[in-house]
Amino acid sequence: MMESKLSDLCSEHGVVYSDLRSVRSRIQVISSDSRNTNISDTTFSGFGVRVFKSGSLGFSYSTDMTDLGKTFARAVKIAHSVGRKDAHLPERNPIRDRYTKSIKIDPFSVEEPEKLAWLNSFRKGLQCKPIKDVHTALLFSRVNTIFADSAGSEVEQTITRSMVGVNVVGARNETLSSVSFRRSDTAGYELLSDIDVEKESAELKKRLSNTLSAGRAPAGKFTVVCDPKLTGLFFHEAVGHACEADYVLNRASVLCDKRGESIASSTVTLSDDPNLRTWGHYKYDDEGTRAKETRLISDGLLTGYLHSRTTAVEMGVEPTSNGRAMSTEVVPMPRMSVLKVEPGDMSVDEMMSMDNVILAKGFTGGEVDLVKGNFIFGCEEAFLIREGEKIPLRDVAFSGNILETLRNVLGIGKKLQQTYTGGMCGKKGQSVPVSEVMPYMVVSGVYVGGENS
Repeated sequence: MMESKLSDLCSEHGVVYSDLRSVRSRIQVISSDSRNTNISDTTFSGFGVRVFKSGSLGFSYSTDMTDLGKTFARAVKIAHSVGRKDAHLPERNPIRDRYTKSIKIDPFSVEEPEKLAWLNSFRKGLQCKPIKDVHTALLFSRVNTIFADSAGSEVEQTITRSMVGVNVVGARNETLSSVSFRRSDTAGYELLSDIDVEKESAELKKRLSNTLSAGRAPAGKFTVVCDPKLTGLFFHEAVGHACEADYVLNRASVLCDKRGESIASSTVTLSDDPNLRTWGHYKYDDEGTRAKETRLISDGLLTGYLHSRTTAVEMGVEPTSNGRAMSTEVVPMPRMSVLKVEPGDMSVDEMMSMDNVILAKGFTGGEVDLVKGNFIFGCEEAFLIREGEKIPLRDVAFSGNILETLRNVLGIGKKLQQTYTGGMCGKKGQSVPVSEVMPYMVVSGVYVGGENS
């Protein structure tokens, strides 16, 4: 057993604790546009070893499991060379478990021609004016992870993920615009059978027509109604990252020293929960910590941060099951999994009944300064609601301060929605799968960049 091998190596090298994370993965990506079709199918296997000796941390990795003894010795040598002497992990009871996220249809059992035919059926429904190009993609991944440590833990986890992405680019006169569709989940090939291609194609054409015929947004401060996708983007980029404990410890977060303080409207309650069965789901993090819900904001109060085992030690708290690593070549660090804003008591109709508000849907990207707390986000679609009329807008960007925006939340929608926008979140050169379960949200005093801004 792997944990007994680690225990023997610890005794041999005088190491107080070590853990190992091995990964076997397969990823298939099929993409196409008007010019090319590309198919990639890659596999990987490897492991990383972390050792703690005399208060120092050492880490090494290899792609050859028969190289465990040499890799362990390299990690010990690195620990000897580290000047820091206060690294350690809290003791915990050994964990032994095996978990496989259930799916209905193994995506790797479906032949490539069938997958291409499905993509082409989506493209076929989008071959009309004013559409200039259609980019489609399928992604399927299966990752098997084994975590073992010298304390007797051994946890095996297998998760399959599937994703569909469609981006439609159109032009009318001198206006160029794009809209997109995405569906992602911890599911198998059955994800595709749940998608009504004809309906989604028609919706994409309608949305593209709206954006191409839309006028520019007026500039100034507005009350904004955010759909679940844009709500998810705000809480992920502007709040979730600011709650990651390594940023907090390095004083690179606007939320430093604010635990226990009121940072948001009392309508806001935010948590991170890997147990939710969406794209970012897992049962154990990459340090073998059992997944659990972590409350970050409760009725407007900042109640906690996201931790790995090492940051938890530094702050004197329990790990939150957010120690994650992109590969076996890096050590885990605090990362989000599945963010969720608790539902409120406001209906979408109530939000839309306000006059002179902007309804914002989806997103096109943005930037955040976590230290100063400023952000700017672009939205995919927007409408000005004025005197009961819904006026399409384009090229709409929102900006503001994280804390001011949180305090200006007027209401949270009654219904939660899986946003299906889950993707790969990048941080310090690493990418991991994350997702959101969000309601509609209405916020006052948001700066809108538009005409004459």
